[in-house]
Formats: sequence, C-alpha cells, structure tokens
Amino acid sequence: MKATAGSGNSGASKTPQRESQRHTWPAERKAKVFAFVKQTTEKATGFGVLDRLKGDRSDQTKDLYRRLASPRVDLTADDRGGLMDDVTRSSFDTTKAAVLHELAVLYQKHRRAADDEHQDMARWEHHVRLARRAVDAYEEVSAAKKPPGRSPREASKRKTLPPASWQRIVFNAADAHQKPALAVMWATGCRPAEIEQGVDLERTKDGIIIRIPGAKVSETKGQPMRSVLIDPGSEAGKALLDVMGAETSMTVQRTAKQVANDFTKHLKKRAGMPQVSAYSFRHQTASDLKAGSADPVKVAEALGHASVHTQRHYGSKKRGGGASPIIAAEAERQVRTPAPTERMRMPGRDWS
Repeated sequence: MKATAGSGNSGASKTPQRESQRHTWPAERKAKVFAFVKQTTEKATGFGVLDRLKGDRSDQTKDLYRRLASPRVDLTADDRGGLMDDVTRSSFDTTKAAVLHELAVLYQKHRRAADDEHQDMARWEHHVRLARRAVDAYEEVSAAKKPPGRSPREASKRKTLPPASWQRIVFNAADAHQKPALAVMWATGCRPAEIEQGVDLERTKDGIIIRIPGAKVSETKGQPMRSVLIDPGSEAGKALLDVMGAETSMTVQRTAKQVANDFTKHLKKRAGMPQVSAYSFRHQTASDLKAGSADPVKVAEALGHASVHTQRHYGSKKRGGGASPIIAAEAERQVRTPAPTERMRMPGRDWS
C-alpha cells in the first residue's frame, strides 16, 4: 500500500534528491565551458558588474530603470537590443545607469542559473553564453561617451528622418500584429511607452479620436492624458481605418519592447530603411506640425508636453513631409507658454 501524507506509515521512503548531471557530460567539452565561465567571472569582477547591484535603491528607481532599459536590452539579439543607440545627451546619464543595472541583473540571473548542476549540458551552455553576453554588453555600455553638447536645432533628430512618404512604406512592410501600433504612432507621434499603457481609438463624425495616456509624466512635466483628432481622409487616417476595420472603437496596446523589436528585428530590413525607428514617427509628426505653422500649444498638446519649450527637441519645419493628419488636440493640463495663447478645441465637444 502506498503511503500518503498523514497516513502514519513510518516506513515510507523519502523522495530521493536529484543527482548532478555534470558527471555524464563530455569531459573535453565540459572543461572548455568551465574555462569560459572562469574568464567571464574574472571579466565581470574586473568591471564590478555585481557591485552595480549593491546599495539601496528605491522601488521607484528600480521601476524607472526597468522601463528605460527594457526596450534597449535583449541578450538574444545580434545587437543585444541596441543598448545605447540614439540616446540623447539630456537622457544619457540616466539611461546609461538603467542599462548597466539591467545588464548586471541579467548577468546575475544567468550566472546563478548556470550553477544548477541538474540541468542538461545544452541548457547550461545557454546560460553561460547569455551571462557572457551580459558582461560584454556591460563593457560596451561602460565605455559609452555622452554625446557632445549641441544647439537645440542641431540636437534635433530631424537629420535621421527618412525620405518623404516613408511611413506608408514601413506600414505596408508590417504584419497584422504590428500595424495597429504603427498606425497610431504615424497618426499621433505618440511614444512606444504610451502604446504599452493602451491607446483608445473612437470613430466619430468629426474624425478619429485617439486618447493617449502620457509617459514621462511628473507633477510639472508631461500630460497625463491627451486626445488627438485625426483626419480619416489622410494617409495616417486611412491606416487607422484599415486596422479598425468595422469597429467603431478599439484599444491598441503593445509593449514598448515589442515595438522596439519590431523595428530592430523586422521593419528596418523589410522596408529597406536602416535609419528608421519608432521615434522617427514622433519626430516626423512634430516636423509636419511645424511645417504647417501649427500653434506651438497645439504641437505641445499633440505630443504630450507640458511646455512649448520641449518641442524644440523634435523635428523641424524643413523636414515636414506634408499636411499633418492631426485636426485638433486637447491635453489634460494647460500648456506653459511665454505668453497666453488660445488653445485649439475639437469641433462639437466641450473639452474643458
């Protein structure tokens, strides 16, 4: 009779402990991997990788680091997720600290996983390789230098924007899972981190209303919520109608990391545009609004800024590719301006 818990059968045998699998692995191959582990450990120690995790950091700081580093770190990708690609001077220090912290966390995770003697050799080697990639990436990021100071005009990413009509090419190159986020970014210039929170679309008689929860929001910065009215007859509006189909309303949601991977792993190659990124949509939106002589307050509300001064970092009139699909914009907070400026309201609605 089998013994069960609480049966009182004192003769029940204890569950045997799992035995190490390493004695069954090929000796020469195992020795090479152990040597590789030793080199990785020495390199990690030399760079103080695990020292990065020491000290008390608030949960808020850790959460910020995760959000900043998540779209930039992927140890399985050829470029390891991009790391410090396209980081601006103003965000360099915080982004670098976040990426280094995330790489240290990943190194510790895979190093500990590699210590499990009960896994098969292929799994062991997998964790060893990822631990080394984390250390190599840590070395690369540690050596990264802050971009030189430039004027606000030069600091704009407008020079990296692709040729006119590039958005349609990228959109057509996307698959069904990628298109909704692309259509929203094309129409509004919103951030991938805002897509991650969920963006609501509604078809109305005036156009397509898109409600965007803000990212990069504090007591004095950003817009907690904004609404943007899109012309359904514009190219971006047609893309939105394409993804909405017969629906009159829908929510578009995709993680910032997925959006970043859409470009690094698929869209750049498919569209033949190595310079394009998710933020290219944001800079193009700003350029189109500025080229159309849009009220600076409208630009700020459309982009989710709390002040008209912030938009100087985005786009330029010279790179405006045509009429903006944005008819009107309304933000939760009053935009700060050097002088009072009348806010643009959406037709037929009271947004006060």
